[in-house]
Amino acid sequence: MAFLLFLLMIHDFIVDLNQFTILKRLGKGGFGEVQLVKHQKTQKLYAAKISILKYEKNEQQRSFFQELEAYLKVKHPAILSFYGFNINGFNNDHFPTIITKYMSKGSLRNVLKNNKSFSFSF
Repeated sequence: MAFLLFLLMIHDFIVDLNQFTILKRLGKGGFGEVQLVKHQKTQKLYAAKISILKYEKNEQQRSFFQELEAYLKVKHPAILSFYGFNINGFNNDHFPTIITKYMSKGSLRNVLKNNKSFSFSF
């Protein structure tokens, strides 16, 4: 029952990736890559997190939906704002994609690394 409620909750966040234009790659990690995208109608910039996993196994699908649930539940200045998702990628392949707010100064790691007033080490 809880999963059905979750599916109803996320339905409004399914986006049509054809409404976005990929501009450039922002980064790459162990689970995928992040692309800078522009919404064609609004011209707003977003970050598209594209998985390199196809999520064909139940455990992988569960992990993806848990990530979506976290984005929907957590509202905090240190967490990127969630815009939407699609089960498929930009080429209509089976690589799930999450669209979030774009941070023009880069990742938190880069901001902290480039700001000399912080004493964190990486």
